Amino acid sequence: WIGWTLIDGIFASLFAAEMLTRMRQIGVGQYFMGEDFRCAWRSDAELRWRLFEFALIVLAIADLSLSLQHRASPDELTIFRVLRLTRIARILRVGRLQMFAELVMMLNGAVGGLRTLACSLALIAVPLYAVALVMRESLGGMANAGEGAEAFSSLPRAFFTMFRCTVVSECTTADGRPVFLLISERYGWGYGLIFCTTSIIMIFGIFNTIAAIFIENTLAAARSNTVMQKRQRLLDKTVFSEKAAELVQFVWCVHKVRVQAKRDDSPEERQKLLES
Repeated sequence: WIGWTLIDGIFASLFAAEMLTRMRQIGVGQYFMGEDFRCAWRSDAELRWRLFEFALIVLAIADLSLSLQHRASPDELTIFRVLRLTRIARILRVGRLQMFAELVMMLNGAVGGLRTLACSLALIAVPLYAVALVMRESLGGMANAGEGAEAFSSLPRAFFTMFRCTVVSECTTADGRPVFLLISERYGWGYGLIFCTTSIIMIFGIFNTIAAIFIENTLAAARSNTVMQKRQRLLDKTVFSEKAAELVQFVWCVHKVRVQAKRDDSPEERQKLLES
Protein backbone atom coordinates (compact mmCIF):
# COMPACT_ATOMS: atom_id res chain seq x y z
CA TRP A 1 0.00 0.00 0.00
CA ILE A 2 1.43 3.36 -1.03
CA GLY A 3 -0.06 5.04 2.04
CA TRP A 4 2.47 3.41 4.37
CA THR A 5 5.31 4.73 2.22
CA LEU A 6 3.77 8.20 2.42
CA ILE A 7 3.53 7.96 6.22
CA ASP A 8 7.17 6.83 6.42
CA GLY A 9 8.14 9.80 4.28
CA ILE A 10 6.30 12.23 6.56
CA PHE A 11 7.95 10.90 9.69
CA ALA A 12 11.37 10.80 8.03
CA SER A 13 10.91 14.44 6.98
CA LEU A 14 9.92 15.46 10.50
CA PHE A 15 12.91 13.72 12.02
CA ALA A 16 15.24 15.22 9.43
CA ALA A 17 13.80 18.69 10.07
CA GLU A 18 14.34 18.22 13.79
CA MET A 19 17.96 17.21 13.18
CA LEU A 20 18.63 20.16 10.87
CA THR A 21 17.08 22.56 13.37
CA ARG A 22 19.29 21.19 16.09
CA MET A 23 22.35 21.53 13.84
CA ARG A 24 21.47 25.15 13.19
CA GLN A 25 21.15 25.88 16.90
CA ILE A 26 24.40 24.35 18.13
CA GLY A 27 26.41 24.05 14.91
CA VAL A 28 27.29 21.06 12.76
CA GLY A 29 30.64 20.47 14.46
CA GLN A 30 29.20 20.47 17.96
CA TYR A 31 26.31 18.28 16.82
CA PHE A 32 28.67 15.48 15.73
CA MET A 33 31.66 16.13 18.03
CA GLY A 34 30.09 17.44 21.23
CA GLU A 35 31.13 20.38 23.34
CA ASP A 36 34.62 21.75 22.64
CA PHE A 37 34.79 19.27 19.73
CA ARG A 38 36.26 16.59 22.00
CA CYS A 39 34.05 13.75 20.72
CA ALA A 40 33.72 12.42 24.28
CA TRP A 41 30.83 10.12 23.43
CA ARG A 42 31.45 7.90 26.44
CA SER A 43 30.72 10.67 28.96
CA ASP A 44 28.43 12.84 26.84
CA ALA A 45 24.94 11.34 26.79
CA GLU A 46 23.58 14.06 24.51
CA LEU A 47 26.23 13.30 21.90
CA ARG A 48 25.34 9.61 21.92
CA TRP A 49 21.67 10.42 21.40
CA ARG A 50 22.45 12.79 18.53
CA LEU A 51 24.59 10.22 16.75
CA PHE A 52 21.95 7.55 17.30
CA GLU A 53 19.22 9.78 15.87
CA PHE A 54 21.42 10.62 12.88
CA ALA A 55 21.87 6.91 12.15
CA LEU A 56 18.11 6.37 12.41
CA ILE A 57 17.41 9.18 9.98
CA VAL A 58 19.97 7.86 7.47
CA LEU A 59 18.38 4.40 7.65
CA ALA A 60 14.89 5.89 7.26
CA ILE A 61 15.91 7.86 4.16
CA ALA A 62 17.66 4.83 2.64
CA ASP A 63 14.63 2.63 3.32
CA LEU A 64 12.30 5.22 1.82
CA SER A 65 14.39 5.70 -1.31
CA LEU A 66 14.68 1.95 -1.93
CA SER A 67 10.95 1.51 -1.41
CA LEU A 68 10.17 4.22 -3.96
CA GLN A 69 12.61 2.96 -6.57
CA HIS A 70 11.68 -0.75 -6.15
CA ARG A 71 15.24 -1.67 -7.02
CA ALA A 72 16.12 -3.49 -3.85
CA SER A 73 15.48 -7.17 -3.30
CA PRO A 74 12.85 -8.23 -0.73
CA ASP A 75 15.62 -9.41 1.61
CA GLU A 76 17.29 -6.00 1.62
CA LEU A 77 14.00 -4.27 2.30
CA THR A 78 13.33 -6.69 5.15
CA ILE A 79 16.68 -5.80 6.74
CA PHE A 80 15.82 -2.11 6.58
CA ARG A 81 12.39 -2.74 8.07
CA VAL A 82 13.95 -4.65 10.97
CA LEU A 83 16.48 -1.87 11.57
CA ARG A 84 13.64 0.63 11.45
CA LEU A 85 12.29 -0.88 14.67
CA THR A 86 15.21 0.75 16.48
CA ARG A 87 13.23 3.99 16.30
CA ILE A 88 11.33 2.71 19.29
CA ALA A 89 14.46 3.43 21.33
CA ARG A 90 13.66 7.14 21.01
CA ILE A 91 10.97 6.55 23.61
CA LEU A 92 13.74 5.95 26.15
CA ARG A 93 14.40 9.68 26.18
CA VAL A 94 11.28 10.17 28.28
CA GLY A 95 13.24 8.51 31.08
CA ARG A 96 14.85 11.88 31.75
CA LEU A 97 11.55 13.24 33.03
CA GLN A 98 11.00 13.19 36.78
CA MET A 99 7.64 11.47 36.42
CA PHE A 100 9.38 8.39 34.95
CA ALA A 101 12.10 8.21 37.62
CA GLU A 102 10.62 5.07 39.20
CA LEU A 103 10.41 3.35 35.81
CA VAL A 104 14.06 4.11 35.08
CA MET A 105 15.01 2.84 38.53
CA MET A 106 13.22 -0.47 37.91
CA LEU A 107 14.86 -0.86 34.50
CA ASN A 108 18.31 -0.20 35.94
CA GLY A 109 17.62 -2.74 38.66
CA ALA A 110 16.52 -5.37 36.14
CA VAL A 111 19.59 -4.79 33.96
CA GLY A 112 21.88 -4.80 36.98
CA GLY A 113 20.55 -8.19 38.06
CA LEU A 114 21.20 -9.89 34.72
CA ARG A 115 24.83 -10.68 35.53
CA THR A 116 23.83 -12.22 38.84
CA LEU A 117 21.16 -14.23 37.07
CA ALA A 118 23.69 -15.54 34.53
CA CYS A 119 26.05 -16.63 37.30
CA SER A 120 23.19 -18.28 39.17
CA LEU A 121 22.43 -20.44 36.12
CA ALA A 122 25.92 -21.92 36.31
CA LEU A 123 25.61 -22.41 40.07
CA ILE A 124 22.36 -24.33 39.59
CA ALA A 125 23.57 -26.35 36.61
CA VAL A 126 26.73 -27.80 38.22
CA PRO A 127 25.11 -29.80 41.10
CA LEU A 128 22.20 -30.84 38.90
CA TYR A 129 24.62 -32.14 36.30
CA ALA A 130 26.50 -34.17 38.93
CA VAL A 131 23.29 -35.76 40.26
CA ALA A 132 22.00 -36.37 36.72
CA LEU A 133 25.24 -38.17 35.85
CA VAL A 134 24.88 -40.46 38.87
CA MET A 135 21.25 -41.23 38.03
CA ARG A 136 22.10 -41.89 34.40
CA GLU A 137 24.89 -44.34 35.24
CA SER A 138 22.78 -46.23 37.79
CA LEU A 139 19.35 -46.23 36.12
CA GLY A 140 20.13 -45.72 32.43
CA GLY A 141 20.53 -49.42 31.79
CA MET A 142 17.09 -50.15 33.23
CA ALA A 143 15.20 -47.60 31.13
CA ASN A 144 13.33 -50.35 29.27
CA ALA A 145 11.89 -51.66 32.53
CA GLY A 146 9.99 -48.44 33.09
CA GLU A 147 8.82 -47.46 36.57
CA GLY A 148 10.46 -44.01 36.27
CA ALA A 149 13.85 -45.22 35.03
CA GLU A 150 13.00 -44.13 31.48
CA ALA A 151 13.38 -40.52 32.63
CA PHE A 152 17.13 -41.17 32.99
CA SER A 153 17.75 -43.04 29.74
CA SER A 154 20.28 -40.44 28.56
CA LEU A 155 22.33 -37.71 30.21
CA PRO A 156 20.41 -34.77 28.65
CA ARG A 157 17.11 -36.35 29.64
CA ALA A 158 18.39 -37.07 33.14
CA PHE A 159 19.53 -33.46 33.53
CA PHE A 160 16.17 -32.21 32.33
CA THR A 161 14.37 -34.51 34.76
CA MET A 162 16.45 -33.27 37.69
CA PHE A 163 15.79 -29.69 36.64
CA ARG A 164 12.06 -30.36 36.51
CA CYS A 165 12.05 -32.07 39.90
CA THR A 166 14.18 -29.58 41.88
CA VAL A 167 13.65 -26.22 40.17
CA VAL A 168 10.22 -26.40 38.54
CA SER A 169 8.72 -28.86 41.07
CA GLU A 170 7.06 -30.82 38.28
CA CYS A 171 8.41 -34.34 38.79
CA THR A 172 6.00 -36.74 37.04
CA THR A 173 6.09 -39.20 34.20
CA ALA A 174 4.15 -38.88 30.96
CA ASP A 175 1.09 -40.49 32.54
CA GLY A 176 1.22 -38.25 35.62
CA ARG A 177 2.86 -40.59 38.17
CA PRO A 178 5.63 -39.30 40.48
CA VAL A 179 9.07 -40.22 39.13
CA PHE A 180 11.07 -40.64 42.32
CA LEU A 181 8.28 -42.42 44.18
CA LEU A 182 8.22 -45.07 41.45
CA ILE A 183 12.01 -45.32 41.41
CA SER A 184 12.23 -45.60 45.21
CA GLU A 185 9.62 -48.35 45.39
CA ARG A 186 11.12 -50.33 42.49
CA TYR A 187 14.89 -49.78 42.77
CA GLY A 188 15.40 -48.85 46.42
CA TRP A 189 14.95 -45.92 48.75
CA GLY A 190 18.52 -44.84 48.22
CA TYR A 191 17.36 -42.90 45.17
CA GLY A 192 14.73 -41.22 47.31
CA LEU A 193 17.46 -40.17 49.74
CA ILE A 194 19.48 -38.72 46.86
CA PHE A 195 16.48 -36.72 45.69
CA CYS A 196 15.67 -35.41 49.18
CA THR A 197 19.28 -34.38 49.82
CA THR A 198 19.51 -32.65 46.46
CA SER A 199 16.25 -30.80 47.03
CA ILE A 200 17.34 -29.56 50.48
CA ILE A 201 20.70 -28.34 49.16
CA MET A 202 19.12 -26.62 46.17
CA ILE A 203 16.16 -25.00 47.93
CA PHE A 204 17.59 -24.00 51.32
CA GLY A 205 21.19 -23.50 50.23
CA ILE A 206 21.63 -22.38 46.66
CA PHE A 207 18.24 -20.81 45.91
CA ASN A 208 18.21 -18.63 49.04
CA THR A 209 21.77 -17.47 48.42
CA ILE A 210 20.98 -16.61 44.81
CA ALA A 211 17.83 -14.73 45.82
CA ALA A 212 19.68 -12.69 48.44
CA ILE A 213 22.54 -11.73 46.11
CA PHE A 214 20.14 -11.01 43.24
CA ILE A 215 18.02 -8.67 45.38
CA GLU A 216 21.11 -6.89 46.74
CA ASN A 217 22.60 -6.31 43.28
CA THR A 218 19.25 -5.24 41.85
CA LEU A 219 18.74 -2.64 44.58
CA ALA A 220 22.31 -1.40 44.17
CA ALA A 221 21.83 -0.99 40.43
CA ALA A 222 18.53 0.81 41.00
CA ARG A 223 20.11 3.22 43.49
CA SER A 224 22.91 4.00 41.05
CA ASN A 225 20.40 5.88 38.89
CA THR A 226 20.23 8.66 41.49
CA VAL A 227 24.03 8.80 41.67
CA MET A 228 24.27 9.06 37.89
CA GLN A 229 21.78 11.92 37.82
CA LYS A 230 23.76 13.82 40.46
CA ARG A 231 26.96 13.23 38.54
CA GLN A 232 25.33 14.43 35.33
CA ARG A 233 24.24 17.63 37.04
CA LEU A 234 27.79 18.20 38.31
CA LEU A 235 29.13 17.75 34.78
CA ASP A 236 26.61 20.21 33.33
CA LYS A 237 28.73 23.22 32.34
CA THR A 238 25.74 25.50 31.81
CA VAL A 239 24.44 25.05 35.34
CA PHE A 240 27.95 25.36 36.74
CA SER A 241 28.51 28.63 34.86
CA GLU A 242 25.23 30.10 36.06
CA LYS A 243 25.91 29.18 39.69
CA ALA A 244 29.47 30.50 39.47
CA ALA A 245 28.19 33.82 38.06
CA GLU A 246 25.66 34.11 40.89
CA LEU A 247 28.39 33.43 43.45
CA VAL A 248 30.73 36.03 41.95
CA GLN A 249 27.94 38.59 41.86
CA PHE A 250 27.09 37.92 45.51
CA VAL A 251 30.73 38.22 46.60
CA TRP A 252 31.08 41.46 44.64
CA CYS A 253 27.97 42.94 46.29
CA VAL A 254 29.28 42.07 49.75
CA HIS A 255 32.66 43.56 48.86
CA LYS A 256 31.06 46.83 47.76
CA VAL A 257 29.07 47.03 50.99
CA ARG A 258 32.20 46.56 53.09
CA VAL A 259 34.13 49.12 51.09
CA GLN A 260 31.29 51.59 51.43
CA ALA A 261 31.10 50.88 55.16
CA LYS A 262 34.71 51.92 55.57
CA ARG A 263 33.78 55.33 54.17
CA ASP A 264 31.40 55.88 57.11
CA ASP A 265 28.25 56.08 55.06
CA SER A 266 24.88 56.00 56.74
CA PRO A 267 23.20 52.60 57.40
CA GLU A 268 20.37 53.51 55.01
CA GLU A 269 22.78 54.00 52.13
CA ARG A 270 24.56 50.74 52.90
CA GLN A 271 21.21 48.90 52.91
CA LYS A 272 20.25 50.42 49.57
CA LEU A 273 23.61 49.44 48.13
CA LEU A 274 23.21 45.88 49.38
CA GLU A 275 19.71 45.59 47.92
CA SER A 276 20.90 46.87 44.55
